[in-house]
Amino acid sequence: MRGKGDESVPDDRRCGGREDTRSRCSRVAVRYGGFRVWRVGRPLETALGLRRCGALPKRACGAHVGSGECHGCVGRVPALRPNARCRIPRGDRVSEPQPVNGEQALAHGAIRAGVRVVAGYPGSPSTAVLTGLLSVADEYGIYVEWSVNEKVAFEVCWGAAISGLRSLLCVKGVGLNVALDTVMAVNLAGTRAGCVLVVGDDPSAYRSQNEQDSRLLGQFAELPMIEATRVADGCGVMEYAFELSERIEMPVIVREVRSFGFTQADIALPPAEAPPAPAPADVTLERAQRRWIASTSNVIPRHRQLHEKLDGVESEFCRSPFNGVAGKGTVGILAAGFCGSKVDAALDAMALPGDIARLDLATLLPMPSDLVIPFLDPLDRVLIVEEIEPYVETRVKAMAYDAGVKVEVCGKQSGHLPREGELLAAQIAEGVATFLGTTPPADLPITPFSAPPLKPSLIPPVSDGLCEGCPYDPTFRALGAALEDVGARGVIVADPGCAVRLMVPPLEMLDVKMAMGSCVGIAAGIARSNPEACVIACPGDSGFFHSALLGLANAAYNRVRMIVLVLDNLTTALSGCQPSPTTGRTAAGVDGAPLLPEKFADALNIDLVRVFDPSDPLATRGAFADALAHDDLSLLVMRSPCILL
Repeated sequence: MRGKGDESVPDDRRCGGREDTRSRCSRVAVRYGGFRVWRVGRPLETALGLRRCGALPKRACGAHVGSGECHGCVGRVPALRPNARCRIPRGDRVSEPQPVNGEQALAHGAIRAGVRVVAGYPGSPSTAVLTGLLSVADEYGIYVEWSVNEKVAFEVCWGAAISGLRSLLCVKGVGLNVALDTVMAVNLAGTRAGCVLVVGDDPSAYRSQNEQDSRLLGQFAELPMIEATRVADGCGVMEYAFELSERIEMPVIVREVRSFGFTQADIALPPAEAPPAPAPADVTLERAQRRWIASTSNVIPRHRQLHEKLDGVESEFCRSPFNGVAGKGTVGILAAGFCGSKVDAALDAMALPGDIARLDLATLLPMPSDLVIPFLDPLDRVLIVEEIEPYVETRVKAMAYDAGVKVEVCGKQSGHLPREGELLAAQIAEGVATFLGTTPPADLPITPFSAPPLKPSLIPPVSDGLCEGCPYDPTFRALGAALEDVGARGVIVADPGCAVRLMVPPLEMLDVKMAMGSCVGIAAGIARSNPEACVIACPGDSGFFHSALLGLANAAYNRVRMIVLVLDNLTTALSGCQPSPTTGRTAAGVDGAPLLPEKFADALNIDLVRVFDPSDPLATRGAFADALAHDDLSLLVMRSPCILL
């Protein structure tokens, strides 16, 4: 590992002491939480990525690009053209090297790809990609919105894509769960313009309720998936994802992990120049026989077509410049996605004898067997480094077995690496040392790669409890007093958000918290099972419109005796204070009429509705007293701005 002041790397030390088979590499300084390392970048044109140029073939009746025929509900798969890189137009200049994090690199690539519509729902990782594009939306003619939930966000993006505009969805891993219903129909219908889904996974669940691995959902949805192995590749990966999506007429997933989003690299970015906007006449939904209709009559031919497309993509992925093969030997390390950078950091701190073969795999789905098998063939043993589940490890074992390659595959399933949590440098070094039979270095930092943003967050950690002056504090103190007055213990069910702070002192009132918008449905089930209990569901203002509104409609329809307390602090606070529908203000700052939860009460035949500001103790106590005495569904709305606004 090199010191802070040592900014030179001998040519023979490229790629951690291994000979790098990639030509024209440029060194890149990368900052990780706790230490700094040098690594070798991709060839310059790869780091800059693909540049879209020229007009796309005109597609009458929804014809495939390159095939020249309408596919209606069947059609034939477009030929996958060789992956041609376009030169940057004469006169363009790359910037001087500057610190850029992973999400900034992805946003930069989306601009260069010509994205026109961006939608998402707040949640880290992925939020910074959308907010980065939002900051330059007017300059580049990009429409950006925070949607009420991830399903709606994906539907907005796909609607724009089938109308001819390149679109980008920005969600975290659990958000893909919400969008999956529509995704699982769109995967068969395809798209017209490029449609890319940025999905952010959160190993160690720093800002999430789980640490799910979205690669498994990508496999389930049968969509191509790419994860940059270096921050320097983020821009190019995003450009390529749009080009690929448009060429094969399928959505493409770009996966990121939290550490990728926060890691900075000193890289020279290409100019942030978008291609010309499509002519207005070309932005229209092309009517075609069953082109955009999902029905039982076209499932089988479309599913067959999907598999044919994926076979072509796999062949293309074998030649992808975003994958990297280096070194020789009888032992190897295969690093999936951004774990390639983490392995670099660990190996640079270890004095390893002999050569180690390396494969850094960015093209995760479909996994290119014609790249993986030749890498495995000369090896006796291989260590798979990945986050979070042993997805690649399992696939590699199956590939090796099918190809008759006898290689010992190690990783999470063999116990060399932990199956839970973000992989830290010390864990990777220990796993590599155990794999090689050597001793790991003792001085590696335990700081997560997922270092916090450079600027201190205004939002305190959940363990600190509620912020001083938070309107939740007087609200729940009044609720606790009202429950004590009637001699009852309330069951408090909340959504992700600041209500999670109720589980720590001094209040310690939270009983159940699961997924966004789930609290009303869960509370209804508890109320049905415990008729004498005082069950209170507490969605936030953003969570109410995300999906709790549907739970409220269900509770009203089925006449559940419970209290729904909407905590309207006029923002989506915990994820960064994005505007919520109750403000009427959009992501772009356009003011409109606020959407108020209490206005839905009449439509849902809810008799008892109270709106209060907790700064008025009498009104607050009165609202809770009325609701606790009511023998039916009650809707309470606490409305007071977040102290951070």
